[in-house]
Amino acid sequence: TDSKRDVLDSSVEVKKDVYNFSGGILLARDKYGDGTSKDSSLVKGSAQRSFMSGRLIGKTNAEIGIDNESTDYPDRLLVGADYLLTENTQLFAHQEMSFGESNDTQMTRVGLNSSPWTGAKLHTNVENQSNESQERLFSNMGLTQGVELNKHLRMDFGIERSQTIRNSSSAPMNVNVPPSSGSNDDFTALSAGVTYKLDKWSMMGRAETRFGNLEDKLALLFGIYHEPEPGYGLVSKLQYFDTDRSNGSSNQQTTLEFSLARRPIASQWIILDKIRFQHEKSTGNENITTAKLINNINVNYLHDRRNQLSINHGIKYVKDELSGKTYSGVTQILGSEYRHDLNNYWDVGAQVALWYTEVGDNEKYSFGASIGHSFARNVWLSVGFNFDGFTDSDFSGAKYTAEGIYVKFRFAFDHYTSRKVMAWWENREE
Repeated sequence: TDSKRDVLDSSVEVKKDVYNFSGGILLARDKYGDGTSKDSSLVKGSAQRSFMSGRLIGKTNAEIGIDNESTDYPDRLLVGADYLLTENTQLFAHQEMSFGESNDTQMTRVGLNSSPWTGAKLHTNVENQSNESQERLFSNMGLTQGVELNKHLRMDFGIERSQTIRNSSSAPMNVNVPPSSGSNDDFTALSAGVTYKLDKWSMMGRAETRFGNLEDKLALLFGIYHEPEPGYGLVSKLQYFDTDRSNGSSNQQTTLEFSLARRPIASQWIILDKIRFQHEKSTGNENITTAKLINNINVNYLHDRRNQLSINHGIKYVKDELSGKTYSGVTQILGSEYRHDLNNYWDVGAQVALWYTEVGDNEKYSFGASIGHSFARNVWLSVGFNFDGFTDSDFSGAKYTAEGIYVKFRFAFDHYTSRKVMAWWENREE
C-alpha cells in the first residue's frame, strides 16, 4: 500500500570545554493507504570529546525505542572518530549497529569531508551494510558549490552519486518507505538554489531531482518573506514534491501557504495566522486524492510580565477521493492556554481545547496542566499532563493536546540571536 512518514525530531545540545552532550526525542508516524498508521517513539543521546587540541574527536550516539510499532526504527548505537587531516579536510570512521525484533544490522562507514576551495563542500565515503540476509558495499560522493554573486544574490549547486559495489540481493521490507538509516537505492541527485535578500524582503528558490533504481524524486520550493515595518512579517511559500517508484506507485504533493505575523515590541498582543492549501495524489493499489484548505490563527495577550493568555482557532475543509468515492467535511479546533511566571526561571500553566467535526457531529476535548523551566537564555522546557485529549496534525494548536504526558521545547530567536546565526552562516566557509 502507498505510505508516507512524518517525523518530529527535537533535541537540546550542551557544550562544555572539550565535551559536547545532546539529547532529545524522535517521534515518527507511518501512514498507509488503507487508513492505518504506526507510531514510533525514540529517546536519543550523544556525547563527544575532543583530543589533540581539537584535531581528533571521539563520538558515540544512541537511539533507544520507547514504544516502536514500526520495524524501521530499531535500537541503534554508533561509535566513531573524526580526524582533521588538514585545515580543510576531515577523515572519519564510524561503526553503527542496530538491534531490532526482526533484524540486526551493522554498518561500517569510512570517508572524508573537505572544503577544497571557497564555497565548495566535498564528501566521499565507502560504506558496508550487513544483516542476517543481506550485505551491501557501496560508495557515495557529493559536491556542493556556493557562489555569492553580490551582497544580495547567492546561488548554490550540488551533485551526489551513490553506487553499489557489491550486494547480496534482498528486497526491502517496504519499498514505499525509505529506511530510517542509510539507503538501498543507487541514485544520482542534482540540486540548485538561489537566495536574494534586501532590507525589507527576501526570496528563495530551490530545485532538487534524484534518479534512482527504486524511485525518482523531484522537489521544487519557492518562498518570499516581507517585513513592511518593524513587528510585522508576511510569508508565502510554495512546495511541490513528486515521487515515482519502480513498483509502479507514485505520489504528488503540492502545498501553498500564506502567513502573517504581528508582534510589535511595545504591544501586549501577538497575532500569528497561517492559511494553507494542500493537494496530494497517490497511485498504487488504490488511487487516493486529498485536498485540504486549512487556517490556523493564534492570539497571545501579555497582561503583564508574569501572566499571559493565548487563544488559538483552526478550521479546515477536507475532500477525499478514494476508489471513485468522494468524502468531504469541515473540522474546527478552539483552544486556550494560561501561563503564570513564578519567577525568572519557573512557570506553570493550564490548557483546554475543543475539537469538533461536522462528520458524525463528533466532539473531543483536551485539558491539562504543565510546569516549565528556563535553564538557559532563550531556551525553555516544559513538562505537562493532559487528563483527556486528541490529536490532529493539521492544526498548530493540537500538537500538545494528546492524552497523557508530553514534553515541549521552545527556543526564542530575538534580533541579537538572529544576527549571530546569520553571521555564522555567512562566514561558515572562512
